[in-house]
Amino acid sequence: MGGKISYGRLEDQVFVENMKLGEGAFGVVYRGKMKDTNQYVAVKKLSKHCSGAGRNRESYEKEMELMRRVKSEYVVSLHAAFEDAGNIQLVLDYCEGGDLGDKIRHKGKSMDTRKIQCYTHQIVSAIGALHAISIIHRDVKPDNFLLSTGPNGESTLKLADFGVAEVMPSQELLKVKCGTPAFMAPEQHILPNGDGYGFPVDIWAIGVTLYMLIHNGQHPFIKNGGLDMPKLNKGMQGNGSFSFSPAKILKGSCLVPDIAQQLCNEMLTDKPKKRPTAEELLRHRWLRLDSAASHKP
Repeated sequence: MGGKISYGRLEDQVFVENMKLGEGAFGVVYRGKMKDTNQYVAVKKLSKHCSGAGRNRESYEKEMELMRRVKSEYVVSLHAAFEDAGNIQLVLDYCEGGDLGDKIRHKGKSMDTRKIQCYTHQIVSAIGALHAISIIHRDVKPDNFLLSTGPNGESTLKLADFGVAEVMPSQELLKVKCGTPAFMAPEQHILPNGDGYGFPVDIWAIGVTLYMLIHNGQHPFIKNGGLDMPKLNKGMQGNGSFSFSPAKILKGSCLVPDIAQQLCNEMLTDKPKKRPTAEELLRHRWLRLDSAASHKP
């Protein structure tokens, strides 16, 4: 059914368990099982009567259409969609490992360097698949990457939540301020001033995510519980870049190679045109397929 809304009954095809996987402002996600295959799925119930900004039947149809266009093993697949009097119900890949945000916030030990490399490759691959067909995600963050466990126990990240994704105009920049503030780029924060933004905002958010992977969940621009806007607006390079010299190493940080540190700095520049594209990142020697993806975490 691939994203088209069915007017049949969800219950005829999916047994929805009383097991809540997550809850947000616009709906709830439950675990379900396909009745014909016994395959586990996630069922995302989106309220049609939610008063949240811009969330209605039309916006849900748009979200489904964008998900349907993307073909990547690192993006959550939409299997079917149903509608009843109160909800749009999306049947999605079930990712039993939770989300990356919970994983990197887990205290006790820092993440293995190889795992950081592999996760970063998968994140960039997901965003690259979107950018290749002119879709900008606008809400890249660890919480929106779900962990799926393969038959051999390896973990694969899958990008979810296309609620604020958009088709990028070919000759224009976007000027709608949306997303999660802690992962928004400087050119988004200064709106309505400035020229607008494009694909580089997703790259900035990948840079923030990589920094958090390295620093065991610590955010590069949060200080005393709030965003340090002067520091954020300068970007990492404007703040002298970050390094892991013995005198400055943060407790719980992972000792990634210099090349990874530099890559993070390049993504976190305040100059959008100087950030590498997703395509360029996938050719980077630290993230090349033969270097990263062949060693799944």
